[in-house]
Amino acid sequence: MRPLTTATLLLMLLAGPALADGARLTGLPSALLSGDAAEGTQHEVPNMPAPTITAGPATIVLGETLLGDLQDAFGGTLQHAADGSVSADWLCYAAGSGDQQQLIWFVSDGQAGGSEHKVTLVGANYAAPKAGCDAAPSSLAGLTMQAPGLGGSISDLETTFGTVAARNNMVAYLNQSAAVQGGATTFQSLNYLLNNDIIIGFAASQATVP
Repeated sequence: MRPLTTATLLLMLLAGPALADGARLTGLPSALLSGDAAEGTQHEVPNMPAPTITAGPATIVLGETLLGDLQDAFGGTLQHAADGSVSADWLCYAAGSGDQQQLIWFVSDGQAGGSEHKVTLVGANYAAPKAGCDAAPSSLAGLTMQAPGLGGSISDLETTFGTVAARNNMVAYLNQSAAVQGGATTFQSLNYLLNNDIIIGFAASQATVP
């Protein structure tokens, strides 16, 4: 399937040069912010693919939940990086054990998240703990949502969304919705990274434009 106009616009909104001023994003969040996810297949869907995301006791709504509230709930170090006019703030946690080790990311894009640091991207990927990611508290074992998450399969994606047809082991489901007030349009994307038909990473992101 050829990239859709909605998908292209969303990736343009999220894409930017690699952020580096000491701290650094990695994993699927980095792929999204750098535009690498454009190499995957993109499908437009009629509804928001990730209206809410559950992280332990917290319910996250993209574009509304604040990074500070998640830091209050889980602790950890709020990190920042910038490159010219592009910037991001984030929290990263290492959770799980053995072959279920994962990194969990809560990111606020400098432009879309605003001065309040609203969460604009939430993601997780199987990976060993890394420098810059805090140990997750016992209350944060992973992320759940209505759509498939880590460890899910292509079959799960087909049941939820229909077509998969991943390219370069990546597939994304995108939605745009016009807000009633002010005529703004919200673009939401749920991106997956696959390996041997298993979901090994995902990231939900959102941007709103006038």
